[in-house]
Amino acid sequence: MEDVTKILELVQELKNNIGIWAAILGLILIIGILLLWQFTIRRLQATANHSFNEKLEKLKNNLNEQLNLNLIEKSKVVTTELEKIKASLQINNSTKINLIQEEKKSIINFNQSFYLWKSNLTSIPDQLFTKEQCDIELKNLNELYQNVSTNFAYLQLFLRDKELLQKCNNVIVEHYRNLPKLKLEYISMIQFYLIEKQFERMNTFEFASKCLELSTSLSENIEKFILKTNEMSNSLIIEFRKHLGVDNINTTPNTAL
Repeated sequence: MEDVTKILELVQELKNNIGIWAAILGLILIIGILLLWQFTIRRLQATANHSFNEKLEKLKNNLNEQLNLNLIEKSKVVTTELEKIKASLQINNSTKINLIQEEKKSIINFNQSFYLWKSNLTSIPDQLFTKEQCDIELKNLNELYQNVSTNFAYLQLFLRDKELLQKCNNVIVEHYRNLPKLKLEYISMIQFYLIEKQFERMNTFEFASKCLELSTSLSENIEKFILKTNEMSNSLIIEFRKHLGVDNINTTPNTAL
């Protein structure tokens, strides 16, 4: 509005000074200059806006690209850490599973070797008619005890229940203190009678009678020992079954249709 007023004032001044036609021509010239000026300003503004928008868009793209790269890198780092944690958990789980399996295996092996040893200790050999047979019986007795000792050492490594481990040790000690001594005395006496028979200081009937007496005495002592330690042995079996989870497994066949 101010520009228009100035133009009118200028036209009026030109009219007064140089006449109407000169004023009209001057007006056209002024309007043309103003229009050109406005066009130039708008053009410059448009160019500036376009340049600004281009730079802004480029900046946005750069920021987005940088953000994406950062996110990708961070994602890789997170993924790597998760893989490490996963692998560690798998190793831990695998180790735990292996240890549990070894514990069960140690229980089974010990139980088997112990009851083979006990079975030998509580049985009376009926084929001891030569020195060689006596030697074989003594060798078997020694090997069976060595197997028990080996499997007990293995049990000590993997059995987590210290109370049960002590019970196993007590059972071994209790059997070792009594039965091997009885069995060794029995075999030693058989060997002595064989020597007596060999040198004809004892006939076959006397040899058989002496062996029968030895067998009867050994059998009575073994029976007393079994009655004395029966509760201890049964308690050990129950504890083993608990650790193996045998009683928790449903073995009933599914007959449902």
